[in-house]
Amino acid sequence: MAALVPPVGAAYLRLVRRTMRLSREGDGTALPDDGTPVVYCFWHEKLAMMPWVQFRPPTVVPVSQSRDGDFTARLFARLGVEATRGSSSRGGALAARGMVTAARAGRDLGITLDGPRGPAHVVQPGATWIARAAGCALLPVGFACSRYRRLGSWDRMVIPLPFSRGAFVYGEHLYVPRDATHDDLAVADQELARRVEEVTKRAETMLLT
Repeated sequence: MAALVPPVGAAYLRLVRRTMRLSREGDGTALPDDGTPVVYCFWHEKLAMMPWVQFRPPTVVPVSQSRDGDFTARLFARLGVEATRGSSSRGGALAARGMVTAARAGRDLGITLDGPRGPAHVVQPGATWIARAAGCALLPVGFACSRYRRLGSWDRMVIPLPFSRGAFVYGEHLYVPRDATHDDLAVADQELARRVEEVTKRAETMLLT
């Protein structure tokens, strides 16, 4: 039965996307003019819809070296997202190196700022370090939908329902200098979290109009 999770989950999410009335804001400036790779940055609770955030698939995401991570990696592969194994809790250094290598090769990345274990909406180290090492742009992303269910997980993950309305909002790029110190990265982490909160609230507001 466990083997059915990735194909069934992917089929459900494809159904959601096909039936969702999806709008985007900020998509015209989401990708840097010079072709620099981006790191899509979002909260873990919005992970289910993130395969459709990308403009240049496949995006590379870190996935934990666990049984749940195996399911996630196989599910995302069916939706055009590649995984590098490891997370902030297991194999973090390996995953970070894989992300930097992918970005230096011109690949876009995706990172849940508060994942994989939270606390929810509390940024964890990683995204700004990768951006500094790879020289890529951090792109805040917000998502909201009109009809959904929440899981009982630590992040109360949002599972959109078919035939709902959805909105992606892309924020302003954040760049981390190559000579940024540890303290500079901490400041950048907080600014990135603020921007992700801002675009998430904007996405929610768009559904009210």
